[in-house]
Amino acid sequence: MDSNVAENINILAKFLGTRDIDVLNQEELFERYGIHQADVMVLFGGSIVEGGDVLASGIKNFVSKKYIIVGGAGHTTDTLRQVVHLEYPDIETTDLSEAEIFQKYIKHVYGCKADYLETKSTNCGNNITYLLDLLKENNISFNSIILSQDASMQRRMAAGLKKYVKDDVIIINYATY
Repeated sequence: MDSNVAENINILAKFLGTRDIDVLNQEELFERYGIHQADVMVLFGGSIVEGGDVLASGIKNFVSKKYIIVGGAGHTTDTLRQVVHLEYPDIETTDLSEAEIFQKYIKHVYGCKADYLETKSTNCGNNITYLLDLLKENNISFNSIILSQDASMQRRMAAGLKKYVKDDVIIINYATY
């Protein structure tokens, strides 16, 4: 019975935490979509620190023209604050948004940073609408976008974005784990 539970959890995780490319690099993007860079890559906040690792990998591999971290304060923020500060005591996380914490994390660990932070969103739904507002306010048009989110929310974020963008926008899923 236990092996069936584990197998079923893995099936569900693979379905929810979709990755449309195997590796986050220009070669994979070109092979799958005929582009070397997406117009935008977005990391959505959450409690999993590995999201910062994925974004930093994207930045280091030049997979996008612009990089954005989206995340205000929500139900996972306190966990993220604790985990990052415990692992990296030099990073002060008190009262910071998820986007600000991830920005400090990737700067501290990888020496890189996102171009823009969205710090007001509080849930999955307004993560998308506030992202779109930020893109509009900064005159960032896009025909391709890489979305990275905790596996349990990856498919939902892509579906939420699809509701607001034209059908010809390429949405590339790359779950953070």
